Amino acid sequence: QSGVELAEPEDSDELKRASNGLFNKQQAIDHGIAGEHRYVLWCDVRREEMRIEKGFTLPFFAKQRRVTAYMDIEYRIVDCQRGRLMVSEKLKVKEHGPSSMQYLDYTDADPSLYLSYAERKEIFDKLEQEAADKLTEVIDDLARQR
Repeated sequence: QSGVELAEPEDSDELKRASNGLFNKQQAIDHGIAGEHRYVLWCDVRREEMRIEKGFTLPFFAKQRRVTAYMDIEYRIVDCQRGRLMVSEKLKVKEHGPSSMQYLDYTDADPSLYLSYAERKEIFDKLEQEAADKLTEVIDDLARQR
């Protein structure tokens, strides 16, 4: 996208094994130099969950509940040529699923709020795509500054 060339994800397998899943700036730089890459992007998914939460309430009449999926990602971008950390930030994304209007008494057992595996997977796929789009924007902005 926008002239930014990305390495294959499989290129990172060696780095993941060597680092035991923990970020190490020098290992990332060494790996990037060995693979002739300018930048290394390291992402940690810190939280990925789905829960039923409140929407809005019309007192004594109706309540709305909805399913929402959350993902928190911590990412770091290392410039291998300059040997320094360029960006280290957290990214939070959320995706709303179905909602249900409930009259008078609220019940956790509302069947319209419980999702099948396929529906859950679809929401998390959208969530991951949104996170990837936001990371692509960060990379694109960083590349334009150079």
